Amino acid sequence: MKHLKYLYLFIIIVLVVTVVFFGVRVYFGPSILTREELPQYIDEVTKVNTPPAVLQNFLVDSLSKGINDDATKSAAYWISHRYFDTDGDIYEIYDFIQKNPSLSFLQDEARAIYPESFQNVEAKLSAKGGRDSFNVWLAYMEGLEKNNLLALPGLSTLANKYIEGVANFEAGRDKKQKVGTSTEARIKINTDKSLYYATKAEGDLVKVMAGDVSMFATKNDAVVALTQYATTLQFYKLLGIKHVSPYSADAVYDKARELSVGTTLNMFTSFVRATMLVKTGEATSEKITEYLSPIMSVTGVVEQKSFVYKIINAKTLGLSGIYSYENIRTLANKSEKFKGYLESMGWTAGDFREPYKR
Repeated sequence: MKHLKYLYLFIIIVLVVTVVFFGVRVYFGPSILTREELPQYIDEVTKVNTPPAVLQNFLVDSLSKGINDDATKSAAYWISHRYFDTDGDIYEIYDFIQKNPSLSFLQDEARAIYPESFQNVEAKLSAKGGRDSFNVWLAYMEGLEKNNLLALPGLSTLANKYIEGVANFEAGRDKKQKVGTSTEARIKINTDKSLYYATKAEGDLVKVMAGDVSMFATKNDAVVALTQYATTLQFYKLLGIKHVSPYSADAVYDKARELSVGTTLNMFTSFVRATMLVKTGEATSEKITEYLSPIMSVTGVVEQKSFVYKIINAKTLGLSGIYSYENIRTLANKSEKFKGYLESMGWTAGDFREPYKR
């Protein structure tokens, strides 16, 4: 009995040490996450809304040691991507930069590129997901690019987000009304920026399309880079913007889907493809059903912070962009199978009704 008592005590001690060790791994210590561990960690980050402390510590530690490799750039990208994971909370990134003097150049860039927006963010007047928040996020990304901390994923994302803003403006405005001079100038600036970053991305894009992914710290980096670039091309097509790309959007999307197999971005890549097919008027029921099939494989209880959770609960969450209720409803009305899936997850017939348009 005495031996059993010591055995139980030993097991308890091991369990406590294990829990403490992994707790520290999540919340502390720039030296805890190694470069070898980064790919697996980022795969987990893209699965759920993971707190950013580990990646933040990794980035600051890398910069303090003068290391700017593919892993450093990967960490910088996924930290910036938190803006979308938190549905537009710029203050998580802003506060992180404020606490780390080695990143102060990003505040300088934001102040120079979008002075009014930065002033509002600095004064804590910016709404979550609002114009000022988004402008400052764009400026942070530009700052990373200027300081050689942005690789293909970041370049493709900048190209996409700048042109997506133009596309959203064009979709929402009254075409009968003339655009003001300042607005017209802003559209040109944003379009030119998108084209600049897309062109800059194409050198590495050609290598990836040829099968070379050695430039990436993680497979997810390659997938998101290709997905964002292909989406950029789709927006160019939608807006009638001429851009000579070495590859078609279809070819880049197909490569992204190929690389996404076995990653947490497999569903995201297919979902973005389906959404853009609707926007460009190329959607068929068969295509939408095919691209949304990875999502429809998720059944039962869905983790609250997951990608699929946002889709299933689009009506109540009130998110914008690809996670908006309008987009999910539109996709469902293009695919009876996807509609049936949403019904199995709690949607009702009324949820699919399109609003009356005069």
